[in-house]
Amino acid sequence: MARGRSDYETAQIQGRLWTPAVVPLKMWLDANDPATVVADSNGVNTWKDKTGLLSDFTQATTANKPTLVRHASSGGLQAISFDGTNDFLESSNGITSGTFSGTLTLLYAATRTNASQVATLFNERIAADYKAFEWSSGPNYIGYGGSRITTYSNDIGSMNFHGFTTYSKFINAGGAVVTQTYEGPTKKDSAWLNGSSFTSSISVYDLSAVPSIAGTAGSRVGGSNITQANPVGFWPGSICEILAITDTLTVRLRVLMEGYLGWKWGYRLAADHPFANRPPLIGD
Repeated sequence: MARGRSDYETAQIQGRLWTPAVVPLKMWLDANDPATVVADSNGVNTWKDKTGLLSDFTQATTANKPTLVRHASSGGLQAISFDGTNDFLESSNGITSGTFSGTLTLLYAATRTNASQVATLFNERIAADYKAFEWSSGPNYIGYGGSRITTYSNDIGSMNFHGFTTYSKFINAGGAVVTQTYEGPTKKDSAWLNGSSFTSSISVYDLSAVPSIAGTAGSRVGGSNITQANPVGFWPGSICEILAITDTLTVRLRVLMEGYLGWKWGYRLAADHPFANRPPLIGD
């Protein structure tokens, strides 16, 4: 993606590149921002939320620290690599602190080095080992789950959280830009992979049981922070950037953020995406 990368850099140098800095994000983790990542020879100690709304994601135990790597498809930007075994970073609070029943969207750029492993990219927990929100993926789905009325349950591999869950084919075991949005009022979930919707292939369970979410007991990047039997596992690969927003996701905002992530990290967007052939610019 050499030509695309050059276009991105040119727009960045000229000050014309659109970025999420103008969006009221609720969380922004950017592995390539040296001001937000603290690491030493043992690995990553701290990943700071660029919005300043969440406490730092940290890891004090050497054996559980992810490491800094150079991300190949982006031309060498800095990413954070998780080993898929026990690496994770944890914050004492989360996106949905307090009662939440609105819209929540998570966009992320990441790679997977183990296509068959069920893994958690981001997880938020409420008290007593209950899930608030979780984004995960496995060999045949991208999933989102949420519950405050039952604990984790693995139902014949379908990732049924007994509150709300979806899954669909990941279709890309390597790197990708993923967008997932949950509309609380309608209890509807939608998803896009590299800007291409696969909402129609999603299966949904127990929508009527979705409660509003109150309180949080922390959140994790790279692994699940629940301890029930058969928890969703650790992330096997690099996490480049995560964006979270609770405002209504308009089409314009979605494609702008997907364009930003795709061109920055070198993931080719769907051919019919508005930013398949150029990065998003100020004024788009």
